[in-house]
Amino acid sequence: MTDLLSHIEIIPASPAHLPWMLATFRHQVGRVLMTGPAEARAETAALARILRGRVGKAAVAVPVGDADDGMGWAVSLFGGLLAVYVSADFRRQGIGAALISVVAPAVPVRVAFWTRDVQAMQAGGFPVEYSIEAFQALCRYARRDYQHQQARAA
Repeated sequence: MTDLLSHIEIIPASPAHLPWMLATFRHQVGRVLMTGPAEARAETAALARILRGRVGKAAVAVPVGDADDGMGWAVSLFGGLLAVYVSADFRRQGIGAALISVVAPAVPVRVAFWTRDVQAMQAGGFPVEYSIEAFQALCRYARRDYQHQQARAA
């Protein structure tokens, strides 16, 4: 078994990564949080605002020398982890932890969503805790987007 981490690098997310990041987030938020399509769209729109406004910190794991081939990504806002995603083929090899250490280096890591995956990370000894503040930071962006859409519809 090779050490996959020695063959990847963590780079800042670029605009070219955003469609992939948003698509995987939308799929995961709907599946993990069991929300409906409208809620998944609202959360994804909030993440898009954060990424496009460059208020959050976003990083992508890529093979060394190939910045276009994303293996995983992570986003934080004001130090709280909003989301981390690693493609299924590359999970459980330390990529998620490497991404988290770049975007949310404080210990314990404060997370916006408490999921089974996060619970499993905690059970395995990863220093993580739920943060209502991290979740509320994301919600402020979702609420702004929703309020803006409602004002345009009126």
